[in-house]
Amino acid sequence: MWSAPLSVSPPGGLSGAEKSQTLAEATELVQAICQAAKEVNPEVLILTHGGPFKDPSSAEYSVANSDAVGYAAGSSGERMPTEKAVVKVTESYKRMKLK
Repeated sequence: MWSAPLSVSPPGGLSGAEKSQTLAEATELVQAICQAAKEVNPEVLILTHGGPFKDPSSAEYSVANSDAVGYAAGSSGERMPTEKAVVKVTESYKRMKLK
């Protein structure tokens, strides 16, 4: 199994990358990685990871449009949802009526 990582962190959230490839560009790169890896070992399994793959729909696009067999979540599965939840709760506290 091999992961095709495209950046340190997906764009978005409080600490994500400011720039990233487009979804199509990143998926083309994943496909190039898949082809190169399969030349070395035809049995290799590739997972997409990082870059603009930041939610279920973009992860699904990356798998559907390449030879990757799945998606390895990182920040998109833990940091970004947590940040959204914390921001939402914090905004609720800020709206509290105080004496």
